Amino acid sequence: MIVIQGRKSTEHGNAATGNLRKQVPHLLKYAPELAAINHGTINVELEKALVVARPDFRTDPITWQEQNKDEVFDILRIKFESKNEREPVDCWVYIAYQSAHRNNLWHHEIVGPRWLNIVDGEACCIHIDRDSVELPYQARKVVVI
Repeated sequence: MIVIQGRKSTEHGNAATGNLRKQVPHLLKYAPELAAINHGTINVELEKALVVARPDFRTDPITWQEQNKDEVFDILRIKFESKNEREPVDCWVYIAYQSAHRNNLWHHEIVGPRWLNIVDGEACCIHIDRDSVELPYQARKVVVI
């Protein structure tokens, strides 16, 4: 298991919130456990870059909006922790391949079973229950799952 510290970020907005309502019906074919998620994301800026090479679920290309090209999604199971939650909450890292967030390995979007009690700028962490490799880069740490 690896734990990565981070903070809730609003720098990138929350465009995925509206998109999730359109995407979830397609995602359920690959990740049925997402059926009860809250249709909003929490943007987090992690202290270590996170490369998800082996997600729990990877979709085939999905056409979820007429004007968009097909898009692939990765879903990674995590536990999300913040000071206002009594205990870590089962959540998922939601990775949309056409999202601008894909260009920033420190920024990730989290979806959960309900709206989580966390305020902008607040510290949080994600727990990932699987083997990982931390690359020995000097400038900033990189974790590969």
